[in-house]
Amino acid sequence: MDTNTSEIKTMRKIIKISIILLTFMNVSNVAFAKSEKCNIDKLLVIHDNIDSLSFQMVEDFLYTFDEACKNNVEYSQWSNELLYKVIDKRTKLYFKVLQSENITNDSCILKSFRAPLLDYNYQKLYDKIKGIKTSESARNSYLNALSEIAKEESFELVR
Repeated sequence: MDTNTSEIKTMRKIIKISIILLTFMNVSNVAFAKSEKCNIDKLLVIHDNIDSLSFQMVEDFLYTFDEACKNNVEYSQWSNELLYKVIDKRTKLYFKVLQSENITNDSCILKSFRAPLLDYNYQKLYDKIKGIKTSESARNSYLNALSEIAKEESFELVR
């Protein structure tokens, strides 16, 4: 075997290994990005773009919700406030993202929704959610949560 053939085989091995490593690094980065819980930076993106949210922005925002965040007061308060703003301003987009197969923490998100930290117009939210075309179970979960919240505040929603 001549030197050129040996060098070519070595280069092919290096290229294959490089491709495998780059693929692994890319998959790791995607997995890391999607597992960023309690990430204040993602909240800032939502805050700064509330009137022009994209699917990806809302998805990244929803990824941040996790039970571990309950001890992070700054995150918990701000994420709760933004959750209501996103649902109010971009109801259809919110439920579209919520129904995507990538969102697996929907019970944690709903739990946050059930504990509003500020006063909201619950009737307005109820009407918006009621009118959206989405999964009946998701819609009903949020409508029931709003009914419970309103009842706790001695307010009866018009259904």
